[in-house]
Amino acid sequence: MIESIDAKLKVLLAEKTQEQINTQAWDKEVALESEGKGFIAVHETDEGFDYSIYGPDMKLIDGGVIENTETTAYKVAMTLCEENGFEKPSIVFNYQAFQEQAAAANEIKPSFLEVPVYREMANYAYEAGELDMYRASRDANMACKEAIEAAISENFSNNHLSTEPAVTSVFEQFSPERVQYVLANTIQHKDHDGRIHQSLKDWAKEIEVCPEDANFFIVDKVNPGLVSLFVIEVNRQVEEMAREAEELLPVYDRETEILYDVLADLEMKDIELSFDADGLVASDGQNTWHGAELYKFIIDEAQVFWNASTPQALEEALSSDFRELAEHNGVSFPEKPPEKEAPKHRLTPEEKKIKDAVMDTLKAQIAYSNDGMRATYKASEQSHRIMAQNKIKIEGNTVTQNGEPMFAIHRRHSAKKTQGCYRELTPTLEYIKKEKAQEVKKEKPSIREQLKAAKAQSEKKAPTQEKKPKSKEMEI
Repeated sequence: MIESIDAKLKVLLAEKTQEQINTQAWDKEVALESEGKGFIAVHETDEGFDYSIYGPDMKLIDGGVIENTETTAYKVAMTLCEENGFEKPSIVFNYQAFQEQAAAANEIKPSFLEVPVYREMANYAYEAGELDMYRASRDANMACKEAIEAAISENFSNNHLSTEPAVTSVFEQFSPERVQYVLANTIQHKDHDGRIHQSLKDWAKEIEVCPEDANFFIVDKVNPGLVSLFVIEVNRQVEEMAREAEELLPVYDRETEILYDVLADLEMKDIELSFDADGLVASDGQNTWHGAELYKFIIDEAQVFWNASTPQALEEALSSDFRELAEHNGVSFPEKPPEKEAPKHRLTPEEKKIKDAVMDTLKAQIAYSNDGMRATYKASEQSHRIMAQNKIKIEGNTVTQNGEPMFAIHRRHSAKKTQGCYRELTPTLEYIKKEKAQEVKKEKPSIREQLKAAKAQSEKKAPTQEKKPKSKEMEI
């Protein structure tokens, strides 16, 4: 009994002695660690003691000042441990090293999320006064490369890469456009590597990367096979973001995107879209459309391009989003389907060449008519040669071949005046040669029909000749 009491007294005395030692040794500054809970650091100031509470990752959680100069840093730290539930705290003996680690963990790194991707060379940036943009984008590219390598390394264990958290951590620091830009540059430089799938190599070639400084942001500190998995997840998340954005955004906020897709399907990629004070403006360099004019033009072209004659066919060809935009701009799809017509003539390769030559010549004529001597569009020599060889002439609103109508020219003009006049827009051509031939055929019957008609007429005339009275002499 006495021995157990003596043992307890010795333990209490040892603890009290150790606490006194700690209080004296760590009177100015101290850092305590509680496993799984975090850290508490205290140091002396003129007003008292400044304290900081950190999480297990050394990220700052809370801090403040205790205005009491008659205590010690160790006593303040122990009190804070009791108040915040830090159990069994132990002293971090290298206080200076702890402060450096905590400062590094809480360092505010520059944000690259808002830095746009700059794709031009340094010389161009210098001449354009955009060197700051060039340098910021270059620094962001190199930082993105390092972040991708770190994310792959941190999320790879047991021969498995957790791609989703790896990509998400990078997207928190950089825009998806920059991440794809850096990855495309990496794959372009590893085109020979068989560990990267060919589909990813084809994807990378579609992204134009400025060759200047490109060697500085190649992801090369991790296995290329892991880079491939990372790229696949990046593209998946980007596609998912795009789908979510489309679902959230109304069609009016995606107008240019929808129109560019439709124009690309109609093979009219030369038309550029912009906005002025009155709204949407489209131009192909020679012609300009404002607002509803563009929608009417696209619908007319779609009817010819896809032979879409019903509202349902037009909507399938142009998309329901385009129809909603058109109706929002006061342009409706044709509700009544036209009468059933004979299948349209498919142009032969020779007729297509003639049509292209005629359109080229018409564009030059319209450019001269609109702009006079200032017109820059000229018809090519090849177009003149094709028209001459095939005896093609443009006569008013008709294109003839050997004097016979071949195409009808449907001319259009802008709805608003430009410089006091209505500018002529690019026309459309309608093939009419076959239709004319059918009309001629109906007007002039064939030789067989003419022979049948003559025979029928002779049979009708024959009985009238027999009814003529005969003389008595003829009867005898």
